[in-house]
Amino acid sequence: MIAFGKPFINMLKDNELTLKEYFILYCYAYDKVYLLREYISVETITMKDVAKLVGLKYLMVKREVDDIDLDGFKCASKGTRFIKSMVDSFQDAKADNLLLGDEDLDDLAMEKYNKEFTEFYEIYPATVLRMNGNEASLRLQKKLCKELYIDILKSNKFNHHKMLNIVKYYISQKKNNNSLQYLKTLKNYLRDEVYVDVHDHMELKNENNNKNINYGGKIV
Repeated sequence: MIAFGKPFINMLKDNELTLKEYFILYCYAYDKVYLLREYISVETITMKDVAKLVGLKYLMVKREVDDIDLDGFKCASKGTRFIKSMVDSFQDAKADNLLLGDEDLDDLAMEKYNKEFTEFYEIYPATVLRMNGNEASLRLQKKLCKELYIDILKSNKFNHHKMLNIVKYYISQKKNNNSLQYLKTLKNYLRDEVYVDVHDHMELKNENNNKNINYGGKIV
């Protein structure tokens, strides 16, 4: 969970958000609108507060509602990505279960991360043709892969959205280089931390691309 500090304040400034608006958005991203009603006893939350988030495309109005109240909104994709890039499902679950022991938290993590792992798992190719012409399965040992993936997220090395971007880049690079036959199995991709090298390569490429941008004829 993000602690208060200058980086957090800068993040609010960069995204034109107040602390109250961040809290409102968080509640919608994690289906905790009931917390907004509890918070009203501390500070008033008006439709004006929510309307700004709609204007910034963090929230959207539900199509099926007739009367607009706090339940008449839902998180837009932009809002979900924004919040969950900073606070993942496991951290959110811990906030609601501060007294749980480590084993119970591990069980809770498996439940909370299930949707995110499924999204990641389904992106990874199921099979590939090796150089010898044989078809190889890449998604074997799903349970182990799930445990490895959750451990990565819990370590805060990379969040779910970053892991999705990395694996998409890894696959696209193999396609572009006509080397899909060399794709790692998903287990080895996670266990051997291939994603770390892929991330470094991706960041280096982005950095080089930024250096070559022409600003008014000047390379900076």
